[in-house]
Amino acid sequence: ATLDLGADQSQVILDVLCPILQAKACTGELSAFDLAQSLWAAAKLESAHHRDMCSIAVALAKAAQGRTSEFNPHSISVSMWALGMLEALHDVPDVQSFAQELTAAVIAHADTMNPQMISNCAWGAARMGLPPGAFYDKVAAKATVQLLQKTPSLTDQHVCNVVWAYAKVEARSEGVLKHMVAVGEDVCRDRKLAAMQSHHVAGIVWSFARAFIPDQESAGPEMLPRPVQTAIALSGALARQELSTWEPRMLAWVMWSVARASLR
Repeated sequence: ATLDLGADQSQVILDVLCPILQAKACTGELSAFDLAQSLWAAAKLESAHHRDMCSIAVALAKAAQGRTSEFNPHSISVSMWALGMLEALHDVPDVQSFAQELTAAVIAHADTMNPQMISNCAWGAARMGLPPGAFYDKVAAKATVQLLQKTPSLTDQHVCNVVWAYAKVEARSEGVLKHMVAVGEDVCRDRKLAAMQSHHVAGIVWSFARAFIPDQESAGPEMLPRPVQTAIALSGALARQELSTWEPRMLAWVMWSVARASLR
C-alpha cells in the first residue's frame, strides 16, 4: 500500500497475500497492531481500486471487535481513519460495530493523542456517520487544549478535519461550539486565515456556517459568535482577492457560507 509498484505488480502480490491475511484474521492470529495496519492498507488499496479489499476489511473489522482494549492510541486513530475511507462498508454491521467500539476507545485515550490522531478519529467517525455524543465532546475538549496550547504538530488540516466532522454529523454541544469559537479566534489572529490554503479556509468557514446556523429559515449574523462571523467575512474578502487562483468548489463553499450567515 505504501510503495508505488504499479497496479499489475501490486495486484499479483495482493492475490497471494490477501487470502492468507484474511484466514489469519478469522482465526485470531493477528495482533491489534497487525489489525490496525492491515485495515489502513486495505483502505489505501481500496482507494486505488485494487480488488477484494472490502472483503479483507470486513474480516479485519470483525476480528477486531471486542479487542479495542489492546489498541494503543495510534492504532485506534489509524483504524478509525481507515473505516472512514472505506465508504462502501459504512452500512456493514461488523464495520459499524467496530467503529462504535473505537469511539469508546477514543474517549478513553484522547488525552494521550496528538493532533493527527484526534483529527483522524474525528474525520473517520464523521465519515462513518457516527452521531453526536460523548465522542465528539471528548474530541472537542482535547482539540481545544491543543489549539490553545499551540501544540507544535497541530496543522491547518487537523483543525479543518475536526470542525468539518462536527458540521458533518451536526454536533452542536457546548464543548463542540466552544472549540469552534476558539478556532474562529485563532484563524482571525495575525492574518492567519490569509496564509492558509484555500481548501482549509473553505472547509473551516463552511463548517462554521453549517454548525451555528442549522436552519436556513432562521439564518442571520446574530446567530454567530463574533469570531466566527469575522472568520466568514474575512474568507469572503479573501475569496474575492483570489478569484483567479482558487478552485471553483472552494469559491462555492465560501460563497455559501457568506450567504448562510447573511453577511453583507
